[in-house]
Amino acid sequence: MWGSGEVAVESGTGKTGSVAQVLKNLRTTPKMSVTAPTSVRVAGFAGQQFDATITGAEPGEHGEAFVPFSGDPRPVRDHMFVLKGEKLRIIVLGVRGKTVVIYEQPSMDKLEKTFPAFTGAANRLLATMVLRAKT
Repeated sequence: MWGSGEVAVESGTGKTGSVAQVLKNLRTTPKMSVTAPTSVRVAGFAGQQFDATITGAEPGEHGEAFVPFSGDPRPVRDHMFVLKGEKLRIIVLGVRGKTVVIYEQPSMDKLEKTFPAFTGAANRLLATMVLRAKT
């Protein structure tokens, strides 16, 4: 979806926390407003999703860091920075004993207008996703 935004899929290389723990880690990221989580299915796997808007960042920071797996407030490896004013949808799934996080992040251009269209397109893309076991 070049130019419209991006969809990122992330999981830990080692053991991951439960869907509930990862969801809590993500929803308690500082300086953002969030919607209530709702149930969702992606590639046949159940999970929870919520929308988030970054409301602030410290001067000189690149944005807020979402840290799904370690919960470390000073991330070294598992993080994604999101800038003040950005809006994204976050999906947390349980997949064969691992937790997977999907970020749907539209471009900043006319965000309030493009967010629903982008997430709709991202969901159509995710409907084609197949998550296989490691071979």
